Amino acid sequence: MKNIGYLLVLFVVLLSCNQDDSVEVYSNDMVGKWEWKSTNGGEAGRIYKTPQNTDKIIHLDLKPDFEYTILLNNKESISGTYSIINKKSILTEETEQFISITTISEESKSIVVLEGIINVYNYSNSLFINQDFENGMGSVFERVD
Repeated sequence: MKNIGYLLVLFVVLLSCNQDDSVEVYSNDMVGKWEWKSTNGGEAGRIYKTPQNTDKIIHLDLKPDFEYTILLNNKESISGTYSIINKKSILTEETEQFISITTISEESKSIVVLEGIINVYNYSNSLFINQDFENGMGSVFERVD
């Protein structure tokens, strides 16, 4: 009878496990003001956008309270909340940090990648956000604060 109880508990625990093994995380390295430098990728790497060829200056401000603001040509375009989670990447099959933003304006979405795998390289003061699928695009930002 005791074994049946253990099996029942084990069964309940296994049922409560979620297939999405994502874990919300906090990274102080990502917090700050970032200026968009380029977006590239797409099929055969044909997409290449910069502030120079789009006439758009975009700043992304990631705050420690998980709020963000996007400035487009030095005017607030949109703000909201963001989350950073660890989950398995489709491309790398490794656990990566992903950023998810609540609301993205269509104008910003057509120029920069604001959701996907996020990496910060402190040695170059750079932040990269890359889409997690084949032929995806990626955007590069440079720390400005």
